[in-house]
Amino acid sequence: AVYEEVQDFSDQTLDHISAIGKEIVRCKTRSDFDMLIKEHERIIGEVLGQPPVQEELFSDFEGQIKSLGAWGGDFVLASSKANPGDYFKSKGFRTVIPYPELIL
Repeated sequence: AVYEEVQDFSDQTLDHISAIGKEIVRCKTRSDFDMLIKEHERIIGEVLGQPPVQEELFSDFEGQIKSLGAWGGDFVLASSKANPGDYFKSKGFRTVIPYPELIL
């Protein structure tokens, strides 16, 4: 079971993850957002014993990537200065939904 693979999910870890989520909602700059999602990915990666998806699949991406859904690569959120559509399409990922279309 997945829960048997979890390395260390203490109350302190849960509190840290929750605090990051609250800060993500409140942050005002993309650089703060990127820093927070990177930290979230680092913690979850340690807990699950898996490398973050950016480290594993998109190490050359200019921006920050966060796994969404299960950590099996189902979906990712990408934050970057430039439109990342061409980057992901060049990697074989055809479905790219820009933020303005996603929130409609």
